Amino acid sequence: MNRIWSSSSATQLGTLLQIAEHSLRVTELAETNLQRAKPDWSARQALDWMQEHGFDAAPIDDPELYRVIVAQSLRPLDHPVVLQARPLDAALLVSSDLSMADGIVRLKRQQFYFVLQRDQIRAIVTRADLQRPAVSMIIFSLILTSEAAMREIISRDLASAWLDKLRPTARAQMEKVYEVRLRTNTEVTKLDCLMIHDLLDLLYECTATLETLGFTKSRFKKWKEQLVRLRDALAHGGGLLHAEPDPLRAIQLFEDVRGFAEKTTSLVDTDAAGG
Repeated sequence: MNRIWSSSSATQLGTLLQIAEHSLRVTELAETNLQRAKPDWSARQALDWMQEHGFDAAPIDDPELYRVIVAQSLRPLDHPVVLQARPLDAALLVSSDLSMADGIVRLKRQQFYFVLQRDQIRAIVTRADLQRPAVSMIIFSLILTSEAAMREIISRDLASAWLDKLRPTARAQMEKVYEVRLRTNTEVTKLDCLMIHDLLDLLYECTATLETLGFTKSRFKKWKEQLVRLRDALAHGGGLLHAEPDPLRAIQLFEDVRGFAEKTTSLVDTDAAGG
């Protein structure tokens, strides 16, 4: 057993998950330097300006913000931009208290939204903001939470037999890492020294648990490929859009990572509660 987690694994994992999901706010995702389109511009001028700055949407420069333009809907180009503006209604506003995780998911159903703070519009969030470092931070936290939960599940389901299920190369690599880490941390276990792809391979052997998590064997193999590719991208300084360039598929990948962290953590919680 992993002595670091054995006494209060559910509490520890629950805390990790709370940190990952709720420690960052949507303001860390948002563009706070809110640029405005001039009301006397033509649609062509506005579109050129938006493309130059990489904007998907922008408010009209009114004394009180109440209109917004969307780059992809600016047609015909010779018309005044104000004639193509849409009202900035409640559906486009979120509170600055919204968690970043929920802010990312919100982009699945709408291309952009504005952040409201103390009754004032302070920032805008678009799908282009998925490339921000804070997004990588929250995803990496969710993956680390999943890894910790997988160790608990593997220890429970396979006991000491997990060692025999490792590929020879994976076992040799784990032994090397364990020898190095043991010098500075006597609490470390061999299970702590596995890479994520090895943990996923071992979880694959936990057939009943896979079914509980909602995976078939073939679907889990595909999920392993996605998760390992994403973690590698993050570890090498990339982001969500490096692993999945399409914004909608990237948001779905984020949801899948979040769901995997929640489900694996819940399994440990259920086990700890005797359920």
